[in-house]
Amino acid sequence: MSDSIAPVDSSSGDALGRPTFRFNSQSAFYQAHDFVLNHPEFHDNSTVNIYQNWIKTGELEAIRKWLNAPDPSTNFISALDKRAAGTGTWILRHQTYLNWKVHGRRLWIQGKVGSGKTILLTAIIKDLQPGVIYFYFDKRDNTKKKSTYRGFLLSLLMQAASNHEGVNSLLQEQYDKCKKGLNQLETEDLKTTLIAVIQGAKVFIVVDGMDECDELDLVIDLLLSLPDDCHVVATSRFDPQDSMRWLKIKLETESVWSDIKLYIETTLAKWPLSSELHDEVLSSLINGAKGQFRWVDCQIRTLQALKAPKAIHKALARLPKDLEAIYLETLQKIDDEDSVHQIFIWLLYAYEPLKLNQVADILAIDLEEEKFDPKYRPLELQNGLHNIVDSTFVVIDSVRGEKLD
Repeated sequence: MSDSIAPVDSSSGDALGRPTFRFNSQSAFYQAHDFVLNHPEFHDNSTVNIYQNWIKTGELEAIRKWLNAPDPSTNFISALDKRAAGTGTWILRHQTYLNWKVHGRRLWIQGKVGSGKTILLTAIIKDLQPGVIYFYFDKRDNTKKKSTYRGFLLSLLMQAASNHEGVNSLLQEQYDKCKKGLNQLETEDLKTTLIAVIQGAKVFIVVDGMDECDELDLVIDLLLSLPDDCHVVATSRFDPQDSMRWLKIKLETESVWSDIKLYIETTLAKWPLSSELHDEVLSSLINGAKGQFRWVDCQIRTLQALKAPKAIHKALARLPKDLEAIYLETLQKIDDEDSVHQIFIWLLYAYEPLKLNQVADILAIDLEEEKFDPKYRPLELQNGLHNIVDSTFVVIDSVRGEKLD
């Protein structure tokens, strides 16, 4: 390599894993001609990559337990599983998204309930990997960490400052200052450490469900104060408070119509229907969707449970008009009300996501007699859950973090 071009850090690349080079502008292209630069990125001496100050440590697992950060990968896996192949790719070609990806600092995607924002953001995360850290605000999380400012900071810091090999030296310093995890970091220290870790690095931050955050002002203040090299994209049902400081994409019915149509067609392709009934299902779902992915998903699952063409035809004539009507109808269809009620109680009050064996034990409890009888534990629980509750269960392997069902 010539002395006019040299790696900034020969041991690693930028946040996207690509090598970062520094060059002498007076001699780098001397006598060069007929050449092309593919995806050039030039950095001054102050630019660093997110992995520059990392160290290997035998305390990695202890640091992770100390932070006890909420895990957004469960939301990512769930959304990825629901995403039909090819859906969401339109936004990756959207001019506003492309401008943000290269030049912009903040992008706000606004859409109504059920419009597919979470699925769309999952496509964006896939597009930006591996140089992306992300978070899903989620009020369904029983630990409440996924709806708080502190949980948001913990998760981003955990992702930005650690991987399977080591941690950022700044995080190690904070761990040491807190007496090796005996004390907790104050929220303000979490903020300053996160900003210091990503300072000068080109990193993408993706945030879903801003309207589900209990401390929205604090989150927005943080996002607006991040270094210039941080590209932030967020989704919400509502417009941003300071709209002048955000690029914006609004999910109109027309913008998601092609995705909804593709999702329906992909599903119908695996469904043995006559051509006439196929067209009737397609037309009914497209006309009734009104830009709501969730409505379509619920209707498809209801229709797939019906075997006879006549039953499907009749169901299409009385499709619920909105999500509220769907949820009410679903509750009215539940057969095993006692078991469902028992599971729902534990889901509402459990501090952590329930494990399969815990759910089995719950169903073996007789609440009236206040006793546990192991003979009532379901034998085929993983499959049986879908029969007990007409909903979506995501079962995660506790070791590998992979989706099982």
